[in-house]
Amino acid sequence: MVLFVSVFLNIKREEGMDGLTNSDIVQFELLTGDFCKKSLSQFIDEHHPDGNFSILPSIIDEACSIGIITKAHHNASGYDYGIWGKQTLTSTDAIINSLTMLSVLASTCASFAFLAHIQGLAANILIQRDIENNTAYPFLSLYNELLPPHYQTVVHPSSHAIKLDNPFIAQLHGYGYNPCYAIVCVPDTSGWSMLYFDSVQTILLQSIKTHGLRGLYYKARFNSDITATIPVSNHTIELLFAFFWLGIAAISIGIAQSAYLKAINYAHQRYQRGSVIKNIESVQMLLGASKAKIETAKNALFSFTASDSYLLLKHAAHSKLIVTTLCSQVVTDCLQVFGGYGYMEDFGIEKKFRDINTLATIGGSPFFMKQFIAQMEMEE
Repeated sequence: MVLFVSVFLNIKREEGMDGLTNSDIVQFELLTGDFCKKSLSQFIDEHHPDGNFSILPSIIDEACSIGIITKAHHNASGYDYGIWGKQTLTSTDAIINSLTMLSVLASTCASFAFLAHIQGLAANILIQRDIENNTAYPFLSLYNELLPPHYQTVVHPSSHAIKLDNPFIAQLHGYGYNPCYAIVCVPDTSGWSMLYFDSVQTILLQSIKTHGLRGLYYKARFNSDITATIPVSNHTIELLFAFFWLGIAAISIGIAQSAYLKAINYAHQRYQRGSVIKNIESVQMLLGASKAKIETAKNALFSFTASDSYLLLKHAAHSKLIVTTLCSQVVTDCLQVFGGYGYMEDFGIEKKFRDINTLATIGGSPFFMKQFIAQMEMEE
């Protein structure tokens, strides 16, 4: 499979990057599934329910080498068609491909999927400005905890301007894993700017000592010279936030699908009063509702056209709210199938429960998303 994709990527380059077909997307989905089965599954075991981080670098390197994770280097395998690779800037099919791969990764490990998501976003920013960086460990902060606190910050960033003097002094929040470089998105007096730091040696990073997705959260104190200040347009900002929200929705679907499969398997194996619990009506109702919600979430996420960055942002906001809400309900219902056992680490469903509820608030709580969507509608 790895050899096939390597040949496939070379053919695409020779053809001038004409875009992806449905068959191509299926091949990337199979590649990602194969990677999850053979490599990523080793990251999660009974002794490391949230992941064995001692082997994470080798797994990240493998994902980069086969084109799943994107690096901002023209010779990198995932430069064009990896998660948030270059082609996502112009191709709806490439966006769908990224979302599909994120969902497949999340079905095995949501934390790894989120890392791939953050890496792809950081690489995408650098690719747009022809800045090359061949590492896979960014610290990414989209204006303090990844989101502006108010909708007006996106529309009128100058009213929330941050001084961009050298050295840049600020305390911000963001995500990453043992980062080697940093990208910070901030509003300034003329609009939005991306601050690029090619090293984080002078940045004080404090990770949050916790498990799962929350373990990828950093507090950072900057007192550093900026490597490059990149003015960005509203189009770029809208696209960046859209990709961020869409990725969270895709990861949520992967978590929900995995939780559903775990619940189905458990219902086929667990006996109560002489019969497997799949025959119990209340269990059937939980599973039936879960399946319907997963399919509804998929339809909500993948039904879009990227004809305009503003419309894509609008769709992404809707998806972030609806998909994460539906998927949270799915995981909660699936956990109920396990009864009290669901809260123990033995079956892995409690991790799904933790991760999905973390995703529901990353990048904007449901309350914030409702406000954001309403304000978008009122400005039209």
